[in-house]
Order: sequence, then structure tokens, then C-alpha cells
Amino acid sequence: MNLERSPLREQLAGAYVLGTLRGPARRRFERAMADSASVREAVRFWEQAFAPLCALPPQKPARSLLPAIEARLGWARGEDAVRRLPWLPALGFAVVAAVSVMLWAPWTPTITPDFAVTLATEEGQVRWQFAVDKTHNWIDVKVVSTPDLTSQQDLELWLLVDGSAPKSLGLISEVDGQRQRIEARLPLSEGIGLAVSVEPPGGSPTGQATGPIIAIEKFPSA
Repeated sequence: MNLERSPLREQLAGAYVLGTLRGPARRRFERAMADSASVREAVRFWEQAFAPLCALPPQKPARSLLPAIEARLGWARGEDAVRRLPWLPALGFAVVAAVSVMLWAPWTPTITPDFAVTLATEEGQVRWQFAVDKTHNWIDVKVVSTPDLTSQQDLELWLLVDGSAPKSLGLISEVDGQRQRIEARLPLSEGIGLAVSVEPPGGSPTGQATGPIIAIEKFPSA
């Protein structure tokens, strides 16, 4: 996957550093990292960003916390209850880490999309789920199951337009479970559906789909 100019570069680099990027996606990212200085720089950025969390000392919870938890769970007080809660000494650290990660994560206001679209293969295997908001001109992508790709292939999303050639909406993630928001640079109100094609690294060189269309679906109102 070519990540030189991809908006997914920072997301994948952060997931790689956190350890949540796994399996084939992690191996593809490592190959991209070996070939690209900008990808390596993105990884270094996130390593430095998360480094302070590793240096934080464990935080001792307040004395009132354990009795309060025991009372809510209906457990007897004493050593037996302490043995059942071995994670309490790390509770403070976990809270600090969670807050720190939230500060780094981009915040997106909750807006109800106009409709949802599911793209599946001809065999019926669901690959992607899309939430489309024509009013605010964005699409939320959830990767359900990525097809097998080589390091020289990327996935490109297309807007189907009635009476015209499909228009590119950019590359989409190849990481199962990944969520991605695409801010469309063209009016989604013109579209009648979505399609995904397999393209060379970085996307189609011609502005039109050059590889196989592996999934296609019309909008509900189209």
C-alpha cells in the first residue's frame, strides 16, 4: 500500500505503535515503512507521543474506592475482595492513559447520516459498510472484511453518477475493523451509488477505475 500521500498514514502509524494493527495489515504496513521515509517519520511521531504514558508511575487509588466497589458488587470486605481485584493498583494509570489517548484522537461531532450502504462481493460476503451524509458531504467507512491484496494494490472508492463516469472519492483502509471518514471534494448529492476497485499503489493513475470492480451498490433512493 502506498501511504506517501494517503490520509490513512497517520491512523495506521498510530495503530502500529499501539499494537492494534495486526495480521496481514501489520505486515503490509511494515513493508511500507521499510520503503518510505515519511511513514517511518509518522511512526516516530506516535512513538514520541505515547512515550510519556510509559513513564507514568502507577497511581494509588483512593482508600474509599475499594469499599465502594465491594458494596456495589455485593462482595465481602477483606483480603478475599482484594484478591478478586488485582487490577486496582493499575486503575489510575489506565484512566490517565485513556484520557491522554482521547486528547490525541480527532473529535468528530455526532451527526445522523442520511442513509447507510453495505457493499458485498458477488458471493454475498460483506466487505464495507458506509454511512452517507449528503447534506454535510461526508461518508463514514467501516471495513468489515478486506479482500486479499498484494503490496502493489490499493482499494479506491468511487461515486457512481447517473449519466457520467464514476468519480473517485479516494483510497479506503485495508484494515479490518478500521473506521474512516471521507470528506468528499465533490457533491455527494450527484451520486446514485458507490463502488470499490482494486488499483495500483496510490490509486488510479487515470482518474477512472483501471482495475477490477470488486463491489458495487446503489443508494437506497437511487
